[in-house]
Amino acid sequence: LRMRLEEDGDGSAQLFVEASCGPYSGAGSAWFAVREVRDFGRQLQDTFPIPAESPIEMEGGFWSSTNRGSLEERHVGVRIYPIGSNGNIGVRVSLATPIHHPDRAEAQSSVSFELRTHYEALRSFGAELEALAVGRSDVAELECNAS
Repeated sequence: LRMRLEEDGDGSAQLFVEASCGPYSGAGSAWFAVREVRDFGRQLQDTFPIPAESPIEMEGGFWSSTNRGSLEERHVGVRIYPIGSNGNIGVRVSLATPIHHPDRAEAQSSVSFELRTHYEALRSFGAELEALAVGRSDVAELECNAS
């Protein structure tokens, strides 16, 4: 899982995400407030254990103009949750291309899969995300197991 950020100068940035797991791979991007990326990184560093009923999530894409706070079209989604009780962590990555009018819904490309990792790698990734958000790094990467 690899993320990089291109800031717009107004507190927002486009987050570019690349992920691969076994034969599956994909890339996508979405706009976020830079503070959202920073806070997500901090949450990954500070949350132990991650409650099964309350996964850590970040998602972006086209937001609904009529239903405030809900995504109409998700382009980047990352959900982090525990797998069992032995310290394994699941990272569900969902990536999709945007659909613009007059594109057909079937023209959208998407990929979704689970990566597996552990708390220490997740903590390091959170620190890299925070560094990315404050401009101290160009990329944040999380190495995962495909199984």
